Amino acid sequence: MVLGFFNKTFANNLILQNAFFLFLHSLFQNQRLVHNILNTLSKNILTFISFLGLSLFCLSVQGQITDSDSTSTLIQKDSINFSSDTLQVNDSIPADSVQGDIETTVLYYADDSIRTNLIQNVAYLYGNAKVVYGEITLTADEIQIDWDNDLVRAYGRPDSTGKIQNKPLFQQGADSYVADSISYNMETEKGVVHGIITEQGGGYLTADKVKRYPEGYMYLNRGSFTTCNLAEPHFHIQARKLKLLSNNTIVAGPFNMYVGDAPTPLGFLFGMFPNSTTRRSGIIVPVYGESLERGFFLRNGGYYWAIGERAALTFLGDIYTRGSWRLEVNGQYQKKYYYRGNASIRYSNLIDGEDTEKVTTREFWVEWAHSPVPRGPGLFTANVRFGTTSFNANNSFSTQDFLSNQFNSSISYTRRLGTLFNLNISARGQVNAATNIIDVTLPQFNLSMNRVSPFKPKNRPAKNWIHRIGITYQVNGSYNLTNNISGTGFPSFPFTIANSEAKSIGNIISTTNSQTGVTETTPTAETPDFFDDFDLVLENARLAITHSVGIQTSMKLFKYFSLNPSISYQEFWYPFSYAYVPETDNPLSDDAIPVNVVRINQFDRAYSASFSTSLNTNVYGFFRFKNSKREAQIRHLMQPSITFSYTPDFSQPFFGFYQEVPVAVDGSDNNIVTRTERVSRFQGLPSGQPSANETGSIGFSVNNSIEMKKRGKTDSDSAFQKIPILENLSISGSYNLTATEFNLSNITINARTRLLDIFDINFGAIFDPYAFEKDTLIVDGDIITPRRINILAIDKGQGLARLISYNLSVGSRFTPQGFKDLIKKKENKLKELGEVNPRFQDFQNNAEQYVDFEIPWSLGINYILNWSRSGFQNPTVTQSLSFNGDLSITKTWKIGFSSGYDLVNNEITFTNINIYKDLHCWEMSLNWIPFGVRQSYTFDLRVKASILQDLKLSRNRSWIDR
Repeated sequence: MVLGFFNKTFANNLILQNAFFLFLHSLFQNQRLVHNILNTLSKNILTFISFLGLSLFCLSVQGQITDSDSTSTLIQKDSINFSSDTLQVNDSIPADSVQGDIETTVLYYADDSIRTNLIQNVAYLYGNAKVVYGEITLTADEIQIDWDNDLVRAYGRPDSTGKIQNKPLFQQGADSYVADSISYNMETEKGVVHGIITEQGGGYLTADKVKRYPEGYMYLNRGSFTTCNLAEPHFHIQARKLKLLSNNTIVAGPFNMYVGDAPTPLGFLFGMFPNSTTRRSGIIVPVYGESLERGFFLRNGGYYWAIGERAALTFLGDIYTRGSWRLEVNGQYQKKYYYRGNASIRYSNLIDGEDTEKVTTREFWVEWAHSPVPRGPGLFTANVRFGTTSFNANNSFSTQDFLSNQFNSSISYTRRLGTLFNLNISARGQVNAATNIIDVTLPQFNLSMNRVSPFKPKNRPAKNWIHRIGITYQVNGSYNLTNNISGTGFPSFPFTIANSEAKSIGNIISTTNSQTGVTETTPTAETPDFFDDFDLVLENARLAITHSVGIQTSMKLFKYFSLNPSISYQEFWYPFSYAYVPETDNPLSDDAIPVNVVRINQFDRAYSASFSTSLNTNVYGFFRFKNSKREAQIRHLMQPSITFSYTPDFSQPFFGFYQEVPVAVDGSDNNIVTRTERVSRFQGLPSGQPSANETGSIGFSVNNSIEMKKRGKTDSDSAFQKIPILENLSISGSYNLTATEFNLSNITINARTRLLDIFDINFGAIFDPYAFEKDTLIVDGDIITPRRINILAIDKGQGLARLISYNLSVGSRFTPQGFKDLIKKKENKLKELGEVNPRFQDFQNNAEQYVDFEIPWSLGINYILNWSRSGFQNPTVTQSLSFNGDLSITKTWKIGFSSGYDLVNNEITFTNINIYKDLHCWEMSLNWIPFGVRQSYTFDLRVKASILQDLKLSRNRSWIDR
């Protein structure tokens, strides 16, 4: 009552308020006086309560305590007046916001309690305490805020065992660290940390005591650094003094490497560990060794240039003491949400041999991969692998590059042009390392029109064949460069070229196999080098432009048959053509007439057309098992098809696309007969040429598939299960209506199925319906071996057809899951048997104890057989077995392998073995090629983290160094 009366009287008297305010202000300036007053007042409880009421009232004048809001606002200095936003928290303890001489508002709260010592001006926060000051966030079990000194102290809480719980966590931007205790000055931004643990880019930094400076760097006393995230790391680097710079680079004084708690002899006077989250430029240290052919070397040394956040370049090089060297430039680039890619250019100068027998080989290789993010109507992609044909054989350490003979490249840009057209512009290249042939098409474009149906009613389905008429159009163009050219520099002509200026690099000999009737071309000299003879390659470059128009429709015949006629028209555009002038001034020799080839450099065109139609239907056959509880049945689907195609003869003089050329003379002097041939004026041009013969053929094919369908095993399971028996069996062939002989083509059979749900089986065979003459004939002193004759094999008693070739491949991939599925099926079967036979119940109840399939592994096996024979000669057989797989012995051990066996030559094919061991923060790998041309091995023991990528032990012996 007395206190209430006093407060009421005090609140209504402004003079009394000011007097007490000045009085209390003077008291707070002298803490000793306040202490004496408090001791005196404590002797009288009533007087102490009255004094407390006055103090609270003064604080209301000084700090404006608001009862209606759970957030308190405290003005620390009288000279600063501000209005702060409130912070609402979900617990019972209000969050405070304080701003004084420090630069920004300090927010703090705690789960347990907040206690403030007004005399010492210190706030105590208990239980998940948290202080937020700008970018800095500090959490701990207990935090003390000294407002007079702008000092924050944070501590953890020891448990019953003495172990510190809820240790202080300091966070500023991307940096954070945990410590036993933290002292931080909010004004000077300096701090002292005890027992620090911080993660720096995949590494863990610990120290007994740390001093933090406002520039962001820290001095660590008795610190250690490791990439192992265990409480007791497998290894660490220990130093008495370390410094963490503001760019996250760690600099160490004299340090030593520890494995476990044991020091190693690996000690250094100075160390620097770049630990930036952004890319930084730097030197790449080379590896050293010795090659028997090229001498001592420094390999893969260079410089990494971080151009920016979007691009980087790596410069690498090799140097050997015997003169060989290699340069390489790798680049990476990306634009987020748009594209990313990488490119490399490699050049080598290799010197083999000694003294006067030295051979210098200069080679290069270019790779480029560009992956876009699909955006808008256009899309640009690139995948380039191009260079000299022997580069990978002499420089690459990649097993895949060594086993590959052909490398393809492509650069493509695709764009939709409205809703009707699509444009594709590309460049393509092909390198064949086995034949040294390089083909480059630059550029190649395609403009295609989507199918349009001009007679189809709008917004209504097509009802007849007129409505289904569709028209397509496309134009293709290309500019082709290749070193696969004839020795004269011209395409292959069926006569002797008389041009004296024709270049001769190699000659092409054409021979016709009397048994098979196949014409083969055999080069008698080396193929011109694409780069050294580029003038010749450029001279024989070919430009091709082709227009194609197609008209198709479909109709139903007799309800079950589908007829699909189509007409196609092609038009060829050429930048030049040929004219052929026989050399009549020279006397005839060797019964051959030399011909001059004249190149007419002006635009020319030709065209061609064809007609085709197909008749298709589906035939179903069913076989049901009688008295089957599961309603099992077999379904056979047969899809017969008959096609007819016709192409007119465009070599007739009416069209003007071919020229009659005298090429040889037959007969004696008294009876000379000149033999002529029709030769295309566009011979050898890549866009094609009109057909020189009238062709009309009837094709036939039958596709078959067989499957079983049966109901589920239980009565409640009404779904049918489909089991494929024969996935596909096709038979095809054709009959040429216009040919004078051998009208019937070879018969081709292909089959595919899956056996026992484990093995994939593919089979193919080719049969020749015509007979071979067995008897050896002698004509004009020449021995004619058995040959193919225009008589059916069945008429000569050689069977329905002769087997020419067949191939068989059987492959499977075994995994634990596959075996689990088989075991599950077996268990279900044994469960059914166990109901009638008790002896099966033991396995049924303990099936998991027999075989353990929990170990991850996989095994792939492929068997390939090829057989071919010409006439009655001995067949040619190739037979091989290949296998590959991997085995995880434990969660950290894995073995991979690939090999094969040539069953004909009785030798092991290319073999490769990989062994990998995960050592938590370390990893060990061994790659071993035990024999062959690429016999080599590579052993690496390294730290996983990229920050310590140079901390490794490597031993290798490449195929080049043997």
